[in-house]
Amino acid sequence: MFRHTCRNIIIIFLLIIISEASLYSEEEAKDRVCILLQASLSETGKWDLFRYVITDAMRVELNLVDFSVIPVNEWQEIKKREQFSDTDLLRGANAVSLGRRLGADLVISGFVRVDRGRLLFSLKSYDTATGRLTGAVVKSGRAGLHVYTLINEAAAELIPALKEDIRPLPQEVVTIQEERVVKDITYEEEFSEMGRLIRVTLLARAEDEGAEILLAGDHLAGRITNGKLSFNTKADTELVIVNRKEGYHPDRQIFKLGDRDKRIKLRPLIPIAKRGMELEYTSMQMLGLGAAYRYYIKPDQFLVRAADYLYLQYPFLNPNARPLVHNDFMLQVGHYVFFPPSSRFRVMVNTGLGAIITLFTDFSLYSNMDNPIFTDFYWNVFGLWLEANFSHRSYFYRMDMRYALGWGNNLIGTGDFSGGGPVLTIGAVTKW
Repeated sequence: MFRHTCRNIIIIFLLIIISEASLYSEEEAKDRVCILLQASLSETGKWDLFRYVITDAMRVELNLVDFSVIPVNEWQEIKKREQFSDTDLLRGANAVSLGRRLGADLVISGFVRVDRGRLLFSLKSYDTATGRLTGAVVKSGRAGLHVYTLINEAAAELIPALKEDIRPLPQEVVTIQEERVVKDITYEEEFSEMGRLIRVTLLARAEDEGAEILLAGDHLAGRITNGKLSFNTKADTELVIVNRKEGYHPDRQIFKLGDRDKRIKLRPLIPIAKRGMELEYTSMQMLGLGAAYRYYIKPDQFLVRAADYLYLQYPFLNPNARPLVHNDFMLQVGHYVFFPPSSRFRVMVNTGLGAIITLFTDFSLYSNMDNPIFTDFYWNVFGLWLEANFSHRSYFYRMDMRYALGWGNNLIGTGDFSGGGPVLTIGAVTKW
């Protein structure tokens, strides 16, 4: 009887050991997650309760999907030993470093802020093996029981990213990932920690589909998809956007943001042009019309230009007079100054040579002329262009100061071309 009882006790003891070993093995197989107590960035300490609410609620959510959450006392000992503050752990590099010391597979850090009755919190998860940012969520709403709905939404967005397989990467890839994470996290925290976020939606035309949007000049917010891009940014601030796309000039715009969600219509990007065709009308050559061809040696910056203007000169007060036919040919170089190719207003200066060929339509005069064709060569000393610049077209107003050279068989002679004033021209350019 005694031996039978001892045998049963030994069997039960062995079963307990096997069961515990099985549970231990199952526990060890789970991914270990360290949830850092969320830093409170509220102006007063009375709102610190929310940091505990969010942390505990996330712990419950992770336990429900079979993650092993590291106890608070374990990571707080390391935090104290390393002399990390709550805000220090907002930095991705510090959070990952603490997680690695704990032997955690994943680490979650973030902040909570309550301002004027509204709550804002951010959660970011990192893969400690590679230093990668695996997920990030930002939620805002009323400071109250509504926080539990926000936590459920945040968990639903963040947990799928945590469940992805964690695979070791080559060290050079890890280094690059960590550098990018630190840069991105630093940027996000700089605009997030000091106020609530609003939703900004950028709207673009179909031709600008796929364009990249950079915030503050170097942080990629995303690409234009289906004519728009939405992201969160800080309210009541100045938003600097750079819009860029291959084959187009980058465009920089600045917007003042309020405290509400905002929709912004972006200016169309301007394609990089290598050629252009002009149509123009000149005040000194009223009964005529001109055209010109542009070739950009440096796209949208430095160009050569060949132009031809055909016009009539008719003395209306003399009923017996006949018109003169003039053909004005110009060869010039021009350079844009002061404003970049993406600017909607541009200034160009130019110089060059030209020749006006004159024919009399009263052929009876030719019997008294040795050479009935007159050619007036001139130097276009200085030209100033003011342009309204758009995607595929520009509209210009030009002032030319011309000087007649008096060469050969001419009519004007030598000297100022237009009696002391500039030659004024308006026109349009099609670019491609």
